[in-house]
Amino acid sequence: MNSLSNRILFILLGVGLFPVLISLTANFTLTKKDAVEAKHQELRSLSAELTRSVSRIMQSASADLNSITTNPMLTAIGEGPELRNQKIEEFRRLKQIYNIFDSISLLDLNGFELDSTDENYTGLRDSTKWFRAASKGEDQLTLPEYEAKPGKASVKSSVFKPIKSSSGKVLGVVRGVVRYTKIWELLEGVTLGQKGYVMLASDNGKFIFHPDKDKVFKLLQEESPLSLSGPSFGTFTLNGKDFIFDISEIPEYQTMLSQRWYLIAVLPYQEAVDIATRSSAYQFIVAFFSLSCAAILGLFLGRRVSSHIDAASAAAASVAAGNLDSHLAETGPAEIAALAHSFNKMAGEVKSHRLILEAKVAERTKDLATSREDLAALAAQLKAAFEASRSAILLLRSDGQLLAANAKIESIFGFDISAKIGTSPATLAHDIAACLADPEQFLGVWERANTSAETFIDIELELLRPAKRTVNLYSAPVRRSDGPLVARIWSFRDMTEQRGLEMGLRQAQKMEAVGRLAGGVAHDFNNLLQAILGNISLIEQDVGSLANTATSERISMARHAGERAAQIVRQLLSFSRLSHLHLSHCKVNQVIQDLHSIIRSTFDPRVEVTTTLQEDTWKLRADATQIEQVVMNMVVNARDAMNNSGHINISTRNIHLTELQLAQMPGSRAGDFVRISVTDNGSGMPPEVLSKIFEPFFTTKEQGKGTGLGLATSFGIVQQHGGWIACDSMVGTGTTFHIFLPRSTDEERAPAEAEVVPAGPVKGGGETILLVDDEMIVRAVAQGLLKKLGYNVITADDGEAALEILARMDGGIQLCLLDLTMPRLSGKDTFTAMRRGPSRGVPVVICSGYLVDLDAFAGETGSRPDAFVQKPYALDDLARCIRSVLDTPPVVAVS
Repeated sequence: MNSLSNRILFILLGVGLFPVLISLTANFTLTKKDAVEAKHQELRSLSAELTRSVSRIMQSASADLNSITTNPMLTAIGEGPELRNQKIEEFRRLKQIYNIFDSISLLDLNGFELDSTDENYTGLRDSTKWFRAASKGEDQLTLPEYEAKPGKASVKSSVFKPIKSSSGKVLGVVRGVVRYTKIWELLEGVTLGQKGYVMLASDNGKFIFHPDKDKVFKLLQEESPLSLSGPSFGTFTLNGKDFIFDISEIPEYQTMLSQRWYLIAVLPYQEAVDIATRSSAYQFIVAFFSLSCAAILGLFLGRRVSSHIDAASAAAASVAAGNLDSHLAETGPAEIAALAHSFNKMAGEVKSHRLILEAKVAERTKDLATSREDLAALAAQLKAAFEASRSAILLLRSDGQLLAANAKIESIFGFDISAKIGTSPATLAHDIAACLADPEQFLGVWERANTSAETFIDIELELLRPAKRTVNLYSAPVRRSDGPLVARIWSFRDMTEQRGLEMGLRQAQKMEAVGRLAGGVAHDFNNLLQAILGNISLIEQDVGSLANTATSERISMARHAGERAAQIVRQLLSFSRLSHLHLSHCKVNQVIQDLHSIIRSTFDPRVEVTTTLQEDTWKLRADATQIEQVVMNMVVNARDAMNNSGHINISTRNIHLTELQLAQMPGSRAGDFVRISVTDNGSGMPPEVLSKIFEPFFTTKEQGKGTGLGLATSFGIVQQHGGWIACDSMVGTGTTFHIFLPRSTDEERAPAEAEVVPAGPVKGGGETILLVDDEMIVRAVAQGLLKKLGYNVITADDGEAALEILARMDGGIQLCLLDLTMPRLSGKDTFTAMRRGPSRGVPVVICSGYLVDLDAFAGETGSRPDAFVQKPYALDDLARCIRSVLDTPPVVAVS
């Protein structure tokens, strides 16, 4: 299309086509205009001729009627039947002559028909206004009327003419009915082109004649857009077709009526311009032939001129496609040869530069692809890290508008952050501040950060909505590598779980330290109590029945005080989880019910104690006595908090804890638990008291009303069972202790038969016992007790001395009573050495102030001791234990 040859062709065609088109268009327009004007003249002439014809028909009818009314016989004056009959006879003769009328009637002055040409003549009286006017001497002509007969429709007018004598006296009236049949026949015979036609309308707009008889007497405006008051000739459109028209007026004096008529001639527009169209078609054929010749000539000349340029274009296209070896033949006119030479030189230089450029592009493309891959990977990693961050992150533009936020925002603040995009910075700040315990603090930080680009913020906030949380807020400016500030990052990290864990860890560490301290104190106290109670036992045996009453009472009081001290030490050991548990299948509801019975009989009646027990509570493997002690401690504390007046409820419930619930319960773990809850409506505890309630010897009771070991002991017992205690308290409302004990999945076993214990101490038979203990006072007391029982006793102050004695006596020792906590060589190491050496067959009884689990002891040392006695021990318990071990057949050790 844009080739030189095509352009030359189009130039030649344009030069020839433009004047031809202008000439043809002008000629067609003028020819069509002349044809339309000629048709208008033709229609106007036809209309004038038809108007004259219609006028002659109406004037002829009027003249005929005048001849009848002026007949001498009808105008004769006289009366009588003979004259009357003569007039009727004359009227009958006249009506055979004047057949233009559809009917003629002779009326007397009273309106009665004397005779008529109407076949349906009835002799009725005519009383119309036109008759009355005619009877007074006036000529009357009615307006056209439409009459529809079966199979035929017509238009008619009635003419009333008075019959006057020569003196002017009215003698009668002639009524003639004039039909427009001749007018219809005249107009129907008009041929106007192929589809032209004429119409006749009255000045009231109704058709008097129309080729379509169904439209006679219909309004002109309903059938066509023509208007009688508009132009007398022109064009109009009807049903999508164009027509030309001419309207001629027939005045009142020609219609012989009191109205004007309009003759309308219509011709299809296409017929009017048909001649012009055919003439233009011939002219277009001639023009097309001329242009074809010009096109052939232009194509030939264009190809001759553009052949060299086409060759250059093809070579350039080949070079553009990558074929830099393309060359042009340096022939032809001088200009073309020079162009070919320049082109060939350019192609060579382009080829040289292209090779260099392709090498550089390949290198750059490789680097760019690598950079894009690295950038895409980095963007994906950053987006994943942004969304997966445990912190809620807001990124704000330097003007404060929100740029991005991760999904963690919604989980912390409870609102859809996507709805905040586009809001003002102040609105966003107030939405966040509304969730905090101290909104003013946050708004001050926000304002300070926005006014100072160098501000770094790292604070903790308390969140109240949608949940109570501790949040760490960190904010820092974000800068481009070249220095300008582009944004600020706000990071909100939920520290609730971490702070809870830290609190739980601190509490656990504190309780662990206190437990270790309590265990160490208990161990030392047990050694001292062992010396005290042992000496009291020796005194009782030495004095016996010789002591007086006062002395016996003092000894009994001393023993009672020692036993009370031993009970306190056992409570300390329970707190430090070093007491001994007797585990069995425990039905917690039964324990609560039994305890409830005791409480009701011992508590003040003003204290109402109720139970709410879940029927299908899970079974526990627990020490029922210890659990009962724990619950009793809780109930007693609740009673004391209410001053012997109030309500206490003890409830049980099965609880399944999930990982999501553990953050709110420090020290807890997931799984199935039975929860025992003790709730009171007492005075409650403030937070500073609540944080210390499980510490040994901490009490808020008056001096002498509490030791401070109740809750500490309960804490240790529950922990020994694998559970924990939680406490909720509010000052002035009350306190609830929740005891969580793990569900047991072991099968219940039948209880073992109780061992029959003989009464009184069991005497020895002179056996030799090796007593190993680092405390001299304990060794002295134990040695005295054993000698009283009839045993030979050899003592050692540590493990190394004991091993030397065993090696020296070589089988002379029947039993070893071994302490665990000793310098140089501990009891466990001494026992291990005994079981691996020559004295491995010597029975060993472990004696310690700590509770010793023999199964765990065997797991650590590889062998199980024969028995265990906990300090401080009673003489009877020690005697029965030693006798039982000595009387048990020895087990041959396999090395």
